[in-house]
Amino acid sequence: MNDHSKELSMIYKKLKNEKKRIPYASEFPYRYWAISKYGSWNAFVSHEENSNIKRHQNNYISKEQLIWEIRKIRNQLHYPPHPKDYNRTVTAINRFGTWREFLKAANIQATYLFPERSNSFVTLEEIDHRIKTIAEKHNGEITDHILRQEGFPIATVYNYFGSMKALKKHYHLPK
Repeated sequence: MNDHSKELSMIYKKLKNEKKRIPYASEFPYRYWAISKYGSWNAFVSHEENSNIKRHQNNYISKEQLIWEIRKIRNQLHYPPHPKDYNRTVTAINRFGTWREFLKAANIQATYLFPERSNSFVTLEEIDHRIKTIAEKHNGEITDHILRQEGFPIATVYNYFGSMKALKKHYHLPK
């Protein structure tokens, strides 16, 4: 009797490639065969992923899924996310070692302003995006008052650029 293992595996891999992530049980057309053979959806996925999935709070989350989620957040923010921007931060750090290693594994470029400080998550990519967004909103005008009003940390300007004049010069903004 054919237990359909090879067919299930091929269909799973095809769906995984299409979705660019581990598929949900509801997306898998033959989930009932998989569940009847392996006992549960999680056991089937664990078998297909060669047990590369760790149990966490009654959920199975692969490294691939974590990477897919953080890339999605990065695309929404337009800069590397901070740990506070992601609801699975502890899981990611447990799997990858540090937040920075997690971003590196996800191929997210993050140029930290203070690389020697492991608890500093401000990046040049974030500053670029936020300053450009604020400048567009205020027709190219940037002042301490406008930055404070927009919730941008003024200390970052002076720590990195040295002065407001240097910031304006860097972004080609009117003086």
